[in-house]
Order: sequence, then C-alpha cells, then structure tokens
Amino acid sequence: MSENNTNKEKKSSLDITIDIELKGKVVEADGGANLEVNSNFASRASFKGTLTGRRLRQGDPPWIWLEIGNLTVKPDGFEEEFVWCEESYIYDFDE
Repeated sequence: MSENNTNKEKKSSLDITIDIELKGKVVEADGGANLEVNSNFASRASFKGTLTGRRLRQGDPPWIWLEIGNLTVKPDGFEEEFVWCEESYIYDFDE
C-alpha cells in the first residue's frame, strides 16, 4: 500500500483579516462598473471613504481586497454602506 496521501486537505481560498494599521485611513478608489445588465459597455466607479481595516485575500495567487466605509463619494444609486475594492485601485492614503 502506498504511503502517499492523495486526499489532501483543501485550504480555503478566502481569508478575511483585520489590519489595524489601515483602519481609519481616508482613501479614494476606482474600479469598473457595467452601465446596464448584459451591456458590452462599462464605466468607472469612484469611491472615497475610510478603510475599516478588513482585508480579504481570495484565490491563488491571491487577489487582495480592502473594505471601505463612511463613503463620502460613491456612484449614483449605490446604496451600500461599505464597498470592497481591489488593493491596487486604492490610493491617496492619509499620511
């Protein structure tokens, strides 16, 4: 009998952590948004708010997302209190 274990435990590809050094920083972010369902056109969605400190890592290699709250700039019709934005599209950290 082979000693190789072929039933390897799958590691979760989703991990949410808190980074207290990011919490409370004012940032701006942008990303893509569909203009309408089943549309081939896109637009830019801009946000400004405060980082909550929550960081989400997803996939392999990981995509890293940061959560922004207290939104002072957001697209028309965006009713959520928080938004997750991919880390490379977040800028203008308070210093």
